[in-house]
Amino acid sequence: MKRNVLIVGGVIVVLLIVAGVFGWQRVMANAASSNARSGAQTATVTRGSLTATVNAAGNVFAPYTAAFSFSSSGRVATVAVQVGDRVKKGQLLMQLDSTDLQLALKTVQTNLANAESAYDATQGKSQLAVRLAESNVTSAQATLDTARAKNVMITTQLPGVRISE
Repeated sequence: MKRNVLIVGGVIVVLLIVAGVFGWQRVMANAASSNARSGAQTATVTRGSLTATVNAAGNVFAPYTAAFSFSSSGRVATVAVQVGDRVKKGQLLMQLDSTDLQLALKTVQTNLANAESAYDATQGKSQLAVRLAESNVTSAQATLDTARAKNVMITTQLPGVRISE
């Protein structure tokens, strides 16, 4: 019984080997005939230079794009990168011309200095006006006191005369 199993197993192995060889030859023959039908050329490998030109039409898209804008308008002074350059986060790409902004800053600083000096002058005039008004009040009070004193003196010297305020 063991012998029969060994014989059957051996026959199966031989049949598989024969089928594999036959299948391999068939695949190689089909590959050769399909190359001949498709117009494929074959040649012996040699060392040399190869020149090939490819013409194509279509659209090319970058794998990553980003839209950006300046926070204010102005004229671009410098461009620090070229098309196709790789950039890193925080790298300078473009710089605006800051001449107009610097001029505007100086104008605003001048206006601020003028406003501060006008305020200081007004403060000085206000303090002067307050002192002048206080002086006028003091002078008026003195005049009123003098007038009242004269009124008291006249009424005491002339008992029947009365001066109304």
